[in-house]
Amino acid sequence: MAADVKFGAKYFTADYDFIFQEIDVSPPAVSKKLIPIPGTSSNLDLTESLSGDVEYDNRTVAVDGQAVDGVRRWAHNYSVFANDVHGQLQKIVATNDPSFYWYGRVEVKKFSDKPTGADIEVTADVDPYKYETTSSLEDWLWNDLSIDTIIRDYKDVVVNTTATLAIIGRRKKICPVFDCTELMTVTYLGNAYNLPIGLSQVPDIFLGEGNHTLSFTSTVSALVSVDYRGAML
Repeated sequence: MAADVKFGAKYFTADYDFIFQEIDVSPPAVSKKLIPIPGTSSNLDLTESLSGDVEYDNRTVAVDGQAVDGVRRWAHNYSVFANDVHGQLQKIVATNDPSFYWYGRVEVKKFSDKPTGADIEVTADVDPYKYETTSSLEDWLWNDLSIDTIIRDYKDVVVNTTATLAIIGRRKKICPVFDCTELMTVTYLGNAYNLPIGLSQVPDIFLGEGNHTLSFTSTVSALVSVDYRGAML
């Protein structure tokens, strides 16, 4: 597929007939917490004191393009595009990075109408992390795989008394959602937690970057699904 960007379910070029030129993703600013130490030239750095990790501000995704397919046609396409995305919360996927999406509020910043065409500028204020397009409970679209793809299948894991699940975590710390058909316990880092029937989360289980092992125990045969969607900068 030629270079393109998807806003929600529609592509900038394939669906709106705009010419995609460039996508620019700004790095997120670090949410620094510095307290000056009186009488010195130093600061007390409390950046990681609240959550135990570095936090980030939102970042900006900017997409530039052109319309050159006749005045009436591009005016119509612009209206359709603006109706679909302007001011809306959208998932944004670039075809050169199909395994992840950015999520945020989109604004059409510029549509300059000229005799030879129109310049289009779109920006989005998005979460600092990009998220895996497919969660561990969703079906994979094999043509969307990339070098950074981790194939996850944590659905309906059979717990026949015991079961072990290995999860590769991304940079952002995520609290997974458990869906159990029977009462069971999950053990993580040596600590055991009770899981009820149905959906639940364990506030002490946050999976960040690296390898994680979850062990499940049930007195009867049961199924557990673990909903996890990785995210990275």
